[in-house]
Amino acid sequence: MKFVVLRPFFNRPEMLYVSIESEVRARKYYNLDYTTLFVADHGVPPACLEIANMYPYEKSIVVRNQKMYGWGNILEGFKQIFNDDEVTYGLNIEDDCLLHETYFKYVHEASQLFKDENMSVINASRRHVGDSSVNTVRKLRLFEAPGCIINANFFNKFVRPYATFDYYKNRAATINKINIRNNDDPRSKYRPSRNNALNHVGWDGMVNRLVDTAFMEEGYESISPDSDRQIHIGFYGQNRPGSFPSKETDFMTRVNLLRKITASAESMQQFDRNYKDYKHFSPDLNNWDGTLELAV
Repeated sequence: MKFVVLRPFFNRPEMLYVSIESEVRARKYYNLDYTTLFVADHGVPPACLEIANMYPYEKSIVVRNQKMYGWGNILEGFKQIFNDDEVTYGLNIEDDCLLHETYFKYVHEASQLFKDENMSVINASRRHVGDSSVNTVRKLRLFEAPGCIINANFFNKFVRPYATFDYYKNRAATINKINIRNNDDPRSKYRPSRNNALNHVGWDGMVNRLVDTAFMEEGYESISPDSDRQIHIGFYGQNRPGSFPSKETDFMTRVNLLRKITASAESMQQFDRNYKDYKHFSPDLNNWDGTLELAV
């Protein structure tokens, strides 16, 4: 199996810096020499490009020549990755992902555990659920975008047809097409009978619907860990209200502040009163023996 890391980014240099720091720790723990594709949306600040250029592993960097309407940058990145027929999985490590050092080991073990099955996505987290066993994963048909591992066959067959400029510019129309395809099936998370058919029209909501589609039509499974290998630290930016919580201009001083803030869920919560989904890594991961099994 061949894996490629996708790193989408735009205008949060401190967050990108801290996220890459966590990746370096995870690669030192377990590294299979993944290559990385950085994709930056149009108008990316020079500071973010400087950080991407300092990335210490094999990489290529693509800067969009036009706006991709938010999530289009990510989907176009996956399309590029999966144009290579040898690539089995793409790892979506966004700039607001903080990886546990066991992340890449988890990716390897999970992909090996299900190598003979049709997989849609392997999630690295399942937010809103308390951590339990660090050795188990579950078939839950969920999609958590940060840190996710997307299967090439699933993406090319189910996601790529909808990952178009029409979707980037008019998300609701594309989402409605997927809703119609899922036909109010009770196994679908989004459907008219739940009055949520047009909720979450971003790429994560789109893929979540297609995870259901792939399962209902062809039995593709999605798995999630009982203990998160990534945490979301994006308490400011386009997807969350607010700005960097300091007027400090020195970059490394800002990085040090961000390190402190992201050291616990409680400290992140102090800067974002609107969302209640912040959490941190289970201490049990520090003693993980490196094995995974499917929970019954």
